[in-house]
Amino acid sequence: MGRPRFVPCVLVTFALLSLCTSAGGNADVNRPCVQSDDPSKTGQRVFFLHVHKAGGTTICHLAQENGCYLFPDYNCNVGIETGYRFVAEENLLPDNLWARTEGMLRFTMLREPIARAHSHFVFECEFKLIPPTIESAAAAKACTSAEAYWEVNPDNFVTRQLCGKACAFKPRGALEMADLQLAKDTLDRMDLVLIVERFAEAGGLLNRTLRWTDPLPARGHQNSMANLLRNKGGVANLARGPALKASQESARLRELHLLDSMLYDYARARFLRDLRSLAAGTAAGWEHETELQELEAAAAEGPSAEQQRALEAFAAASAAQGCRNPCCAAQPPAELGAMPTPMVVEICNHSLPDEARRFAPLHGSCERSGDAGARAEGGRGY
Repeated sequence: MGRPRFVPCVLVTFALLSLCTSAGGNADVNRPCVQSDDPSKTGQRVFFLHVHKAGGTTICHLAQENGCYLFPDYNCNVGIETGYRFVAEENLLPDNLWARTEGMLRFTMLREPIARAHSHFVFECEFKLIPPTIESAAAAKACTSAEAYWEVNPDNFVTRQLCGKACAFKPRGALEMADLQLAKDTLDRMDLVLIVERFAEAGGLLNRTLRWTDPLPARGHQNSMANLLRNKGGVANLARGPALKASQESARLRELHLLDSMLYDYARARFLRDLRSLAAGTAAGWEHETELQELEAAAAEGPSAEQQRALEAFAAASAAQGCRNPCCAAQPPAELGAMPTPMVVEICNHSLPDEARRFAPLHGSCERSGDAGARAEGGRGY
């Protein structure tokens, strides 16, 4: 499925984490999650589009700190149609999102693409959540490095997520600038767009938009894996040291996430414009003006000649090489297109070992008979 691995809506997966265990119990169900001088906005429900490994745990804890009535587990990911005042979706852009969240305050947060891709790889491999659609030989190598992991998963994870189902089944390398524009349109319709690397600067925006206080922004982004990986070996060691450095220096990872990088720059510009509006009227010149002007100029010009060449070369190479995962293959199985988006995400992104059995019929084009059963029993080469 196109969207490289949006964390599925399989709540049992997140039961492993229990990241917001006390949230619901500490919140007043009748307390507004949004405070405002505008009476029409006070009491709004809040929708957070949670990009995997891009600060969602931080936002969940921050909502809890500010008394929002939210689901007490699973990283605050719960259906929009529930009665909770704060809801999050860690999935492809939900179908009919804008109609379903009408009257709600909507926001999201993005992270530098290579840092996010590396964190995503570590998380999935730590919890053995390799998609069951990946052929066994490739799955056995997927957790050796971030590069190996993304070689068997759809490219440009965040662009696909924010674009939605229109991008879900596009083969690797087939995303176009029009698809990037759809993802940008999603950001444009958000009330607030935050940046993980600049979260310490976001307190004023959160206060203005939701009247939330900012105990967490002052401390920066809280890594949901920190406690889980502390003092552990094995896959956990990939989160830091030489493995992290290799990801940061990987030209291949940048090629696989080039549109994500362009989307990230667009989000940075939006964030900086919002910051500038907070600084309006101050005596001194605004310190980030040059950075903002450069980002806006680059966006206005479109992809540079170098970026365009890179996109074309990536598309040509991807068409020639194919993808060892039917979710990013040139001809994805028809069964995927007939499934609801959340189920597609579960299949194409990750699944607990016991759940993999039901996806065996989809493995045909990329896997020898019998391999699916071995992986369903946990034999995925970790």
